Amino acid sequence: MQTSDTTPAVIPLNGEAWLSPKQFAAALGLSVSTLYNRLRDDPAMPKPTKVGPRLTRWRASAIRQYMATVERRSPAEAA
Repeated sequence: MQTSDTTPAVIPLNGEAWLSPKQFAAALGLSVSTLYNRLRDDPAMPKPTKVGPRLTRWRASAIRQYMATVERRSPAEAA
């Protein structure tokens, strides 16, 4: 079964959904490359879960928690 590779413009972050790197990056307004750079540099970023040999996902709840933390940080800390 072929799946579509389109990412919705707005990522619903409710429930216990699993988001792809592309969806997580879109939720933060970043490119996927920048997302992985932030993962390397920001210890507060939620760590991904490997759900298969070539499949990485993040829990929506962890992303919501991270986004709330980023909103509370000062602009100098978030950079």
